[in-house]
Amino acid sequence: MLEGTIRLVRICSGYAALDRRGKGFGEFLTMQTYDPAKTNGAQYAYTFDIFRMAFARILVGANEGILDLADIYGSPWHEYEVVGFDCLWVSRPDWSPLSKGEAVEIETTITEDFRFDYTDDEIDIWCDDSLDETYLFVSVQDVPDDDDFLTTNITPT
Repeated sequence: MLEGTIRLVRICSGYAALDRRGKGFGEFLTMQTYDPAKTNGAQYAYTFDIFRMAFARILVGANEGILDLADIYGSPWHEYEVVGFDCLWVSRPDWSPLSKGEAVEIETTITEDFRFDYTDDEIDIWCDDSLDETYLFVSVQDVPDDDDFLTTNITPT
């Protein structure tokens, strides 16, 4: 988890600088700690699954301005030879339960973040808070292009 988190913080730093959001990066950086329950000021923990090759956790405050999920989804992980992530879990740093309204609000924020960069035809987002009340599970997948699907999945007879 530590290696993935360090790499993800670097990714966030790069995108914050590109998007001219670096002003709040120092505050964001001070929230990052190995033990989420000991963080100072973080409201949520975003734990990313990088295709079972690595995991990374980012802690964010109420204003999630530094974390751009759409940018992270399109980021290459050269070490693992993959791009992006396939799912994440959003929880409180102390694992206390999320209210239903809070889960809906997080889902809306995540969906709006992705939809700013990706359409329904490009990615599929699925959220589920029914598995456990302490986190919201989020799956993000590319929508296969019909032409690519047909050429790669149908063999001539």
